[in-house]
Amino acid sequence: MSENIAIPDVKTFDLGAVLAGRGYPEVTVDIYLDEKAGLAIAEANAELTRLSGLGLPKEYAVLEKKFNSMLEELSARKLSVTVRGIPRKVKSDIVKKLTTEFPAKKDAFGREDFSREADSKLTLLLWQAHVVQVCSADGASLTPSEKDIQDLLDLAPSADVRTIDAAIGKVESAGEGFDVVARGSDFLSKP
Repeated sequence: MSENIAIPDVKTFDLGAVLAGRGYPEVTVDIYLDEKAGLAIAEANAELTRLSGLGLPKEYAVLEKKFNSMLEELSARKLSVTVRGIPRKVKSDIVKKLTTEFPAKKDAFGREDFSREADSKLTLLLWQAHVVQVCSADGASLTPSEKDIQDLLDLAPSADVRTIDAAIGKVESAGEGFDVVARGSDFLSKP
């Protein structure tokens, strides 16, 4: 009787190979490391906005020329930072390492005590995993070391740190695009 059972021709594939071979999104952001110039540009921009509302074309043209010169000068000093998404396994390994290095402590009420040192180390390790390249305006590039990442975190202006954090957040949430695809497709009714 078992000889009459037909075994369907089922195609298979190696899921591990598919997952191992996938790429991760990359985002490149520019940072400028010059807070004085940033403030001067913000002030000039605000003054341009004010002058445009007052209808003063001569004054506007003079300031606009200065403003564009400031932008050119600043762009000659920019750094481009490339961040890449990372596998969940890398993140879980980082957390595992931190929980070993910084065991959870409880306060008198049984709540976990916040560790600034562990939080700083988490940020450092996540940035190390995500930040894959830094390029100067003249085209020189480097793959950042732990010290380079620590220097960025400690010495870069807060606005630049926020810019890199936002880029990391963007590559981390890149998979949300699949939600859009899933909502736009009636995948349950298709074979």
